[in-house]
Amino acid sequence: MTYCGKFGYKDGDEFINVSAKEFQFGEKITLKYDDGSDAPLFVNKDGDEWYVMLKDVQSINHTSTLQHLRGMCVKAQMSVVLRTNGDLQVWDDKPEDYVTVRSELEVLEILNIKIAFLKVWDQFAHEVPCG
Repeated sequence: MTYCGKFGYKDGDEFINVSAKEFQFGEKITLKYDDGSDAPLFVNKDGDEWYVMLKDVQSINHTSTLQHLRGMCVKAQMSVVLRTNGDLQVWDDKPEDYVTVRSELEVLEILNIKIAFLKVWDQFAHEVPCG
């Protein structure tokens, strides 16, 4: 499965540029070609095309992406929420200890790190008796 596929993105989906230098900040761009990498081809309304990292864009349609991320959050014992201003926020124990991220890919990276940590912790807990 491609990086785009992990989030349910497909050619023709629309995004907002949040940090790619190739397009203007806040510019609406369209996924033109999913080449399987983490930097697929995007195009703007003027026809300018650039390969842009997924971490530098924000999906306009968050519904399927957030459902996927929420499922991973349960596994990682974390929470993720999309704020009305468009920010994605992630936290571990307390909502006031949130981290604001730029893209769904950054959330995925955080969750994968936490899941890997939990696996190691679980293995360690079984090997070393506590108390």
